[in-house]
Parts: sequence; C-alpha cells; structure tokens
Amino acid sequence: SFLGKGDEIIWQRKISEQENPYGEFFVGQSYLAPVSKEQVSIFNVTFEPGCRNNWHIHHAKNGGGQMLICIGGRGYYQEWGKEAVEMTPGKVINVVYFSATGTTKGVAEKIAGITGADTYEIKAAQEYTDADLNWNDSDSRSTKEQNDSSVRPEIGSDAISLDGYTTVYIGYPIWWGEEPRIMDTFVESYNFDGITLIPFCTSGGSGIGRSGQNLADNAGSGTWIDGKRFGAGASEDEIRSWIDGLQ
Repeated sequence: SFLGKGDEIIWQRKISEQENPYGEFFVGQSYLAPVSKEQVSIFNVTFEPGCRNNWHIHHAKNGGGQMLICIGGRGYYQEWGKEAVEMTPGKVINVVYFSATGTTKGVAEKIAGITGADTYEIKAAQEYTDADLNWNDSDSRSTKEQNDSSVRPEIGSDAISLDGYTTVYIGYPIWWGEEPRIMDTFVESYNFDGITLIPFCTSGGSGIGRSGQNLADNAGSGTWIDGKRFGAGASEDEIRSWIDGLQ
C-alpha cells in the first residue's frame, strides 16, 4: 500500500518484521516492506491495531500523486479539511457523471469527497450550448435528442478503464423525465460485469423515474441498484445520509 496524506489504517497482521524507518511520523507501531522500487515505488505498510499516521505532506519535484490501497483489515483515510473515509479490502469506487450546467458535477464531487472515489466526467464531443438546452424550444438539440430514444450523442472525453473498480456511481441531469441520451452512449460502450452501479440524478423537480432502469437495460451488464434524485442545493449531509443507507 502507498502512504497517503493523513492515513489511519488498522490492519490485523504483520507482513514484515522490519520496523518502519519513518516511525517518528506514526503514533503506535508500523512495519514497512518494500515491494518494488522500479519505475513506481511500491511499499506494503502494516499498521498494528490503533496505530495512526500523523498529518504530513509528500513533496515531489515533478508530477507526484499517491494511491492508497487497503488489502486487509479496516481503517480510515483522511485528507486535510475533508471527512475521514473508511477503507476496507477491495473497496474501489469511481464516480462517473455528465453535467451540462455544473449542477450534477457539484453532487458528484461531494460523493467523491465522502467516499474517497475517483471521478470521470462524460463530456460531449459537441458541447451543449444554452440554446441547445432550451426545453421550451421544440427545435432545440436536447429536445430533438430526447424525443428520439435511438439517438446516441458522441462522447468527447477519453475512454476510461473500469478495471479494478467494484462500485460506480453514475450521475446525470434529468432531461424531459429521462436520462440524457449521451448516458445511453456511455453505458452501451462498457462491460460492467462484476461492478455495482448506483445511479443518481439532479433536477429542478422531476424524480429519477425510469432513468436508472433505462440505463441498466441499455448496459445489459453489471448489478444496478435503485438511484436517487438530488436538487441543486443538495447538502453534504443529505448525500452522506443516502450513501450510508446503501451499506
């Protein structure tokens, strides 16, 4: 496992008897076992029950970035100014979302902050303008797309690899009572076998309706559970309560 910022991971077994040379930064005993130092440095860090990593920052001359993977036991990871995130073996989450106006993006970022997930934004190859989104115009792009269930708008963002992910939150606005057609493009482009998918949507008043079921039907793979609709002003507490209820 990589050392992250403010790690507090409790593991029940020792993988190495070599004491951590960075022990001064820990409260309690930890053990360090180098796995690889070629290209990307990989270290297996074992924490005895109750051990805690002090607040710290890893500096990099170029690039940087770290990944923390829990492979046994249970613990918590926390970044400065954010809530602690529980870590358990095999828990790898991604939040995928499409947000034409930024509303769904706001909810997606809150979900990612609560769960410690990666994010992936679905962007249209041809960006939606205000005129495109005018639901009062029967000739607007979005109106025409939503009136034709066979339309599949092209995605402009790079393809994503879902390898290793066990849970994917998938977010979108509600357009004309359904998911935007670009979401159908997305789910039809990937194999979700072995992944649990959790839809969430944003709207000014419309519910999630059949949008989640539509996505599940079009995907044809994965385990889909019932989703939830959020308003533009959804609070972190509201979103956290929903996520906790999914456990």
